[in-house]
Amino acid sequence: MKQPHILLAANNLNKMKDNLKSILDVQAMDTIDKEIIRNTKEIYSLAYQHYLFSTALASQFWRQIISRFYYAGYHSTRCVRFYVKGSFMTDSEDHKRFKELPDDFPDRSMYINQLEILREDRNLCDYDHTAKEDDLVLGRPDTKVLIEKLLQDVKTYMLSRGVRL
Repeated sequence: MKQPHILLAANNLNKMKDNLKSILDVQAMDTIDKEIIRNTKEIYSLAYQHYLFSTALASQFWRQIISRFYYAGYHSTRCVRFYVKGSFMTDSEDHKRFKELPDDFPDRSMYINQLEILREDRNLCDYDHTAKEDDLVLGRPDTKVLIEKLLQDVKTYMLSRGVRL
C-alpha cells in the first residue's frame, strides 16, 4: 500500500472520522465513508479469492488448501473488524485479532474457537515439513464448510449494516 492512502492516515478510521467531522463538510465525510466501504469490499474480495483458489486445488495440495482457507477466514474477519471497529493493520500481529469480532456477530464464539484451530492447522501446513494431512485438527472438508459459512455470515452481517459485499 503506497502513501497517500486513507488506511494509512490513522490507527483507527472511526476515531479519525470523529476528529474530522467538526472540520469537514458533509460531502467530504461522505467521500471518506465511500472510501471505507470500497476498501471493506476489497478486503472481502481478497477473502473470497483465497477461498476460490483453495477450492480449485487438487487434494494432494492439502497444505496449500488449508493455508488459503485460513487466509479466507482471516480476511473475512478483517473485513468486519475494519468496517465496524475502524482498525487496519498490516503487520503479523493482526493475525491474532480475529478474536475481536463484534459481540453481535453470529456464532462469534464458535468462529473464534474454530479460527484459532484453523490458524494452528495453517501453521502446521506452512512450517512443519514432517506434518501429514492426518495431523490436521479440522481437516479439509470441515474447514471448507467452516469458511463457506463464515463467508456467508460476513455477507449477511455486513448487509445488515448497509454494506453489500
